[in-house]
Amino acid sequence: SDLFISLAWNESREALKELVERTILYFSGLQRSQFPDRKVSLIAGIYFIEGSDEDIDTAIENSNLTRKRMKKQYNGSACEVYTRELRDQREAEKHIVNEFETALENRHFKVFIQPKFMLDSMELSGGEALVRWQKPDGKMVFPDQFIPILEKSGAIVRLDFFVFEEVLRYMRKWAMEGRTLHRISVNFSRRHFEGEGIYKRICEMTDAYQVDHKYIEVEITESMLVSGLDIVHTEMKLLREAGFSVAIDDFGTGYSSLSMLHDMPADIVKMDKSFLDKNDMEEEREFIERIGALIRSVKEEIIFEGVETPQQVEFLVDCGFRYGQGYLYDRPLPIQVFEEKYMK
Repeated sequence: SDLFISLAWNESREALKELVERTILYFSGLQRSQFPDRKVSLIAGIYFIEGSDEDIDTAIENSNLTRKRMKKQYNGSACEVYTRELRDQREAEKHIVNEFETALENRHFKVFIQPKFMLDSMELSGGEALVRWQKPDGKMVFPDQFIPILEKSGAIVRLDFFVFEEVLRYMRKWAMEGRTLHRISVNFSRRHFEGEGIYKRICEMTDAYQVDHKYIEVEITESMLVSGLDIVHTEMKLLREAGFSVAIDDFGTGYSSLSMLHDMPADIVKMDKSFLDKNDMEEEREFIERIGALIRSVKEEIIFEGVETPQQVEFLVDCGFRYGQGYLYDRPLPIQVFEEKYMK
């Protein structure tokens, strides 16, 4: 691919780092002079082998870990050196992966529901299932601290279906008690589609709990639709045909196109909160109204995430939008609290 490994030595670490930096700058200069219209960047992660008994695979992994962090948080540097901080981060990630099975078995993962509302009436329109990790000491771990790590390891597949089954279990309970059901969305990772997908299992589990398909909303990210995996489009179409709703999360975060809107196998488009994070909403009015008109032209609902102020609600209602979720309405609640507060 475009990854290269070099084993180098010099009289000092500083001299080695300088050598790598010089090489990268020389390469970049040649690129600019020969191909001025093309932007090709080169970055390097460096790991210093400290003893003859060090494992070469670990050395490569450590240097690549440094390179990946540079790529993610690019600040213009040509190279960086592996640090203790990265080693601690890697150990923390391993610890989370190792703890996962026991935590899942002991039900330390807790399902929360964030309510969704009608913008104009404050009437409940549904909810989104989220997950928190409650450690034995009572400390609550938030998704951004473990979801990316479980994504990387593949354990996210089991966690997603754990959350889904908890939602089904409560929905069956609510139906048996005669409560009014609302549509609940559940997030599914792209890792599912690197295997056999989710359609068959979602159908089997929903039917086993005797929950009407119309109350389940399957939520995937916009980036998954442009991932090149045909199974994503195929399974979303099958789910819709089976009566489930499909929602596209994070819409407008960098992947959107007009052609994608037309071909999108979805019922709901969730507008990323960045659409509302503007200093002057009125300057964005025409743009947001036109985006809404385009989405509605392919008969899909629109829900705005991150609604936090009455002014945002007034603006969205005035633009013709109907649904929203955010801290203005309510924060994510433990599913038992959501039941007490909203399931009548």
